[in-house]
Amino acid sequence: MRQDDVQSHSALAELLWMRTGNVGLATSELDLALAKNRSLSALRVIRAKLLNAAGNTTGALAELERGLAHASGDVHLRLAAAQVALGIDAPQALDHAERAFHAAPRNPAVVAIFGDALFCAGRFFDAEKVARHGLQINSQDNHSIALLHSIWRAQADPRMIEFSDYTSLVRACQLDTPPGWPNLPDYLRDLTADLTRLHGLTAHPLDQTLRLGTQIEILAEPSQRPAIAAFAAAIDGPIRRYMELLGHGADVMRRRNTMRYRLNGLWSVSLKPNGHHVNHFHGKGWISSACYIALPPTLGSHEGEGWLKFGEPSFASTVGLGPEYFIKPEPGLLALFPSWMWHGTVPFQANPADRRLTMAFDVLPD
Repeated sequence: MRQDDVQSHSALAELLWMRTGNVGLATSELDLALAKNRSLSALRVIRAKLLNAAGNTTGALAELERGLAHASGDVHLRLAAAQVALGIDAPQALDHAERAFHAAPRNPAVVAIFGDALFCAGRFFDAEKVARHGLQINSQDNHSIALLHSIWRAQADPRMIEFSDYTSLVRACQLDTPPGWPNLPDYLRDLTADLTRLHGLTAHPLDQTLRLGTQIEILAEPSQRPAIAAFAAAIDGPIRRYMELLGHGADVMRRRNTMRYRLNGLWSVSLKPNGHHVNHFHGKGWISSACYIALPPTLGSHEGEGWLKFGEPSFASTVGLGPEYFIKPEPGLLALFPSWMWHGTVPFQANPADRRLTMAFDVLPD
């Protein structure tokens, strides 16, 4: 493999990580390449992502700092350093983000991290300016919308109400039973069996929100497995009913409602005991989802464990913002909500072999 073949290095490292959960093995080829050429900053970013995925946030930041010592003007290194530092060193994150912004003020990822870092520093006025700058670049930028909600909520600004209307923007309902099954429990049983066969990896992918679990992408073309292929029919009715209830309007969610849709990604997550999703939003969707296929029998024995939560940002700030709304998982339950809405899950206790099995997708107007 060529030292500068970033795509191949990235694919190999992530595959080794997901198959084994061994960060040393996953970084072995990267280490050899970097030993020969310290200027390969893209490989250093990949190595830092692996360290961060394994929980070594301090090591990930140190890796990026070593790269910046040789290439202080590298925007990708600055961006990655700001993203990692945001969780452990807010002033350092702001320094990296501001430098990156001055170098690339129209790079959406740079704009996003600069706004987040300003918010963490309590500079809400400046953060709002950056969020509006992001919306000038892309009027449907979900990161900027999520940031504005957090800014207004932190200041008890009445403008937050539009974004905190969980009773009308979040809908939880049962899947429809697709043709070919007599009832929903029978369908869920077959879907669980099909998905479980596909979850053969060990660790979560890089740049994803789950911790202590695995994630698989579901191909858009007709599946060889009937229960997975039937999932599109099971969600079609709930999506259409959600759009009908949402209606039309001038607000950021309803103005995009054409009453027609297409899926933009479909995946499944299997969480182990103590697994969870960190707080996040979906950058490339309009409507997002969480669909519960199978749950550990002990889930719910401690109230709140494994629940879906809304409104809590992924980063700390001078004003603590906790969750505002919760949904309790049930087999066959489908939650639909705006893609720009902060959401995550609460870790859960269970027996070692138990799994919390879900499917999820994003929807775009068609």
